[in-house]
Parts: sequence; structure tokens; C-alpha cells
Amino acid sequence: MAVSRYVVTGRVSVAAGTASAPAGAAPTVTTAQTTAAPAGGTAVTSQALAAGSYLVNWSVQLKTAGAAGDANNFVLLNGATQVAASVNAGAVGTYPQAVQIVTIGGGGATVYVNTGAGQGTAGAIYSAVLTTVMLASGGSYGNFDTVGWSGPGSPAAWAQGQAVTFQPGTPLVIDTATVAGAALYAAIGAGNLRAFVDGQDTVGHAAISN
Repeated sequence: MAVSRYVVTGRVSVAAGTASAPAGAAPTVTTAQTTAAPAGGTAVTSQALAAGSYLVNWSVQLKTAGAAGDANNFVLLNGATQVAASVNAGAVGTYPQAVQIVTIGGGGATVYVNTGAGQGTAGAIYSAVLTTVMLASGGSYGNFDTVGWSGPGSPAAWAQGQAVTFQPGTPLVIDTATVAGAALYAAIGAGNLRAFVDGQDTVGHAAISN
């Protein structure tokens, strides 16, 4: 693979039909919030999913109050297994998280957004939006041939046949060794991309993979 990280520098529209692995179903969205100062490990929102692979978007929010102890204090779980920890400031706000691909084994499992190990600070209310879409079998999403993103106004997944517009500042992970990755890179154009900078572009952003 030839995986590189980029940030989009201008508003770019990609025409429908640029390659990606197709979604297998419509997205499912759940949202919920806790009471104030939730205990560590409190379920914020969840979805019971059948066996298969899913593109998972999740966004977390601190409402009413926030402090240092609330920073990075959400987790995404596949059953009891942690998939990712949140990146969020300890302040009131909404924080889109990096898109994940989650595989559910036979018999199904529940995907959760929970509070992390630390108890929420006094007055802090935790909220989360969880969006999942099953990927069609046979897709090569393991090689970054699926696009997903999160953020205001964005659909949960990009299925083949959809057009999409990337806004300035959108982070992407592109594997240009795949057909889909090379097509996406070409469609966006090198002049509309810059290298992703750790420490500068890792604050409260959701990653996009293809």
C-alpha cells in the first residue's frame, strides 16, 4: 500500500461514480445523552448490529459544563472490546471523531459509545451521535477503498454513484496504490491537498479514508 495523509486546502467536488466500496444498507443513526457527571463506563448511546462489516461515524459532545477530566473521556466499543478513544477538549463543544471500520462476528454484537474510565466532572453532560452503515460484501474497504466521514451536513458513507463535496480542512487518508485511492487523489487534485501535520491537524478532527 502507498498510504499517505492529507488535508484538503480548498472546496472540492468529486463527481458521482468515483470508485468506492458500496454500502450494503441505509445508515442507522442513534443519539443520546447522560445525566450530569456520569460514572466511568456509562453507556451514552449504542446500536445492536447483525454480523458484517460496518463503517462507523461517531461524534461526541460535552454539554452544560466541561473540565480537564472530561478531555478524551469517551470510548467506542465493539461489545466489550475498545475500538477507539475519543479526541476531545475538556470544554463544552461538539467533537467529530475518526471514522472506524468495525467487523461484527456471527450472532451479532452491540456497538457502544461510552464514557471513558474517568467520572464526568460536576455538571458535565455527555452526549454522542453514532452512525453505522453496513458495507456490502466483496468490497475492498480493508485497503482504504471505502470513504467515510463525519461532520455537519455530511452523509455517513459514500457509496458508489454518489457525488461528494469536501470542505477546506477535511483530513483524508488515501492509499494511492488502490484503484479507488488513485481515482480519488486524481479527482481532488494534488493542488487541493497538503500533507497532514501531526499536532496541527490532530485536534478534534474526523479522518476520512479511501
